[in-house]
Amino acid sequence: MFQWRCTFQNNVPVAVHLSEQCSSGSAPLTTMFQWQCTFDDNVPVAVHLSEQCSSGSAPLTTMFQWRCTFDDNVPVAVHLSEQCSSGSAPLTTMFQWQCTFDDNVPVAVHLWTTMFQWRCTFQNNVPVAVHLSEQCSSGSAPLTTMFQWRCTFQNNVPVAVHL
Repeated sequence: MFQWRCTFQNNVPVAVHLSEQCSSGSAPLTTMFQWQCTFDDNVPVAVHLSEQCSSGSAPLTTMFQWRCTFDDNVPVAVHLSEQCSSGSAPLTTMFQWQCTFDDNVPVAVHLWTTMFQWRCTFQNNVPVAVHLSEQCSSGSAPLTTMFQWRCTFQNNVPVAVHL
């Protein structure tokens, strides 16, 4: 079971915020939604929703592109966008970063293209770590000008970044 809320723009639901980890397969996203994830080489690329969002009158369509916001490698929000437009990008293995702000406060870092080579480690299709291919500094240092980050090392090899 998930606690959830919807974010709307012009009465269109654009995000479903979760209080627990994302799961794969068929499971209740909320008490009102049935959902499942589509994976491409273990990369989640779409979430399929079966019902309307109860916190508004506009329906969520059955296919959305999505990306996750992470907190210490735990996906804490799923951000949805309309499927298959020229401007939309599925979750892939190569990302850059950008910041999401809420009232001028940085609340998330999203990785997009070319700044870092990275891949996710999955457990039961749940992303649990981000592995970097470039050298990671130890300790605390700015990943962006607004965020602090630290790396997890195994045998002096950076294996995860924590935002």
